[in-house]
Amino acid sequence: MAIGILLFLIGATLNTWSKKIPEKEKRKPETAVVSEVKDGIEVTSGLISASGIEIVKRRCLTCHSSKLITQTRLSRENWEEKIRWMQATQNLGDLGMDEKPILDYLALNYAPVKRGRRPQLKKTEWYWLEK
Repeated sequence: MAIGILLFLIGATLNTWSKKIPEKEKRKPETAVVSEVKDGIEVTSGLISASGIEIVKRRCLTCHSSKLITQTRLSRENWEEKIRWMQATQNLGDLGMDEKPILDYLALNYAPVKRGRRPQLKKTEWYWLEK
């Protein structure tokens, strides 16, 4: 009886595998999910809304938070080094044709910002220290 059940299960599995999937159901085209943008920032991801954001969301945010991107400011070369590090140590696969748009997006929107000295203090309340 156990052999009969086993043969039934194997037959059902093989029957499922052998069914042909209609061509139109094999791969559905990816559509861009439109998210609310406020002050140039996409609300759901927190990333700057610009060309290439969909690829970055699809390829980068599957593994880590967008905060890791927004808090990092690197040159294009350093972003590429960061990608190579993730490929060597974090199991990131080959990005293929997505690599250039990702680097373009990151280099344009999350490049280093040169800052001078801190801004002047405004509306400062001064007080005397007691001895």
